[in-house]
Amino acid sequence: MAVRTERQPFRIPKRFELMGHTVRVRIVRRDRWRHGKDCVGIWDPSRLTIDIVAGQMRTLTEQVFFHELAHAVATMQSHPLASDETFIDQQGHLYHQFFTSSTY
Repeated sequence: MAVRTERQPFRIPKRFELMGHTVRVRIVRRDRWRHGKDCVGIWDPSRLTIDIVAGQMRTLTEQVFFHELAHAVATMQSHPLASDETFIDQQGHLYHQFFTSSTY
């Protein structure tokens, strides 16, 4: 009989490395958000930052992080679909599922 364990929340990193570059992750208060009310996250390749708007449900914040991570990875790879939102969203969902469903 399998033992069911509760899903552990993923911790959003403050920074990480990709191909020798340090990427910073910032959670930005809504009153300081400058990317429009419909945007909840953004990857800035010129600054190597991922910004995520604060105050969302935990699972949404995780999903936004993995979506922006997919942009960052694809950009670092010079992937031709780095700006294709459908492709990036699928990659982000796969990253999210892998990291939040893994058991150790």
